[in-house]
Amino acid sequence: MIRVAGQALVAFAGVSWLPPMEQWQSGILPYPVLLASQLAILALGSRICLEVGRGEGTFGSPRAWLRRGAL
Repeated sequence: MIRVAGQALVAFAGVSWLPPMEQWQSGILPYPVLLASQLAILALGSRICLEVGRGEGTFGSPRAWLRRGAL
């Protein structure tokens, strides 16, 4: 999460105390696409953690068939 924030600071705020964008990414994806995918991954991971912690929702509900398949 800190890396994503650092990349955004370099790309959009122009901070000089972090490495330039050329050192942050390989250039395979344009930065806006990379940032959007990283934010989506963080959001999904956060949702999964919250639902599992609460024991409810799509990711937090126990499913016997899934448990058997995973074992």
